[in-house]
Amino acid sequence: MSEMGDVGRQNGHSFTLRRLPDSTSILFVSGDIDDAETAAMGRVVADELTRQPAQLVLELSRATSVGGQFVTTLVDASSIAGKADTSFCLVVSPTGPVADALAAADLLERFEIFTSLHKAQLKADRRETLGAAVIEQSQRARGRAQKTVDAARKASEQSRRLRRFGPHTTDDLHPGGTDPQV
Repeated sequence: MSEMGDVGRQNGHSFTLRRLPDSTSILFVSGDIDDAETAAMGRVVADELTRQPAQLVLELSRATSVGGQFVTTLVDASSIAGKADTSFCLVVSPTGPVADALAAADLLERFEIFTSLHKAQLKADRRETLGAAVIEQSQRARGRAQKTVDAARKASEQSRRLRRFGPHTTDDLHPGGTDPQV
């Protein structure tokens, strides 16, 4: 079950925030995003990042125009997400105003950009699957290492016991005082 709510709706734009059970937050932004709306969006993003989601997706494909501060706000949001160790990505239309603004600022390479929400979520799922595989591999390696340590301890203990029962009397010809030929 997910949690969803309108964060803002006025003057031809809207923000809707959706929180998924897998700790993914999606902010849907639509309409004309001028500087005032950009500031509001920045506050919503900053507030959401304080919740420390695993992933924050800005779904911007329905934005019809963006103001001058829009790109700066995205860069700031990306920086905050990086410091919070939160995966941050954008969903944009390749021919829309967000892609145009990022291209004009030569910042397309700075962001993980997807053309659909589904693709962004698949990326997050794959990252979680890879993370789980790395953890599982690490646990197996730890188990093998523990078995090796246990075997070494057992061999050391056996060696110590054998030394206690080793030769007590010796003659020059036969260590241990017995003739192996007899």
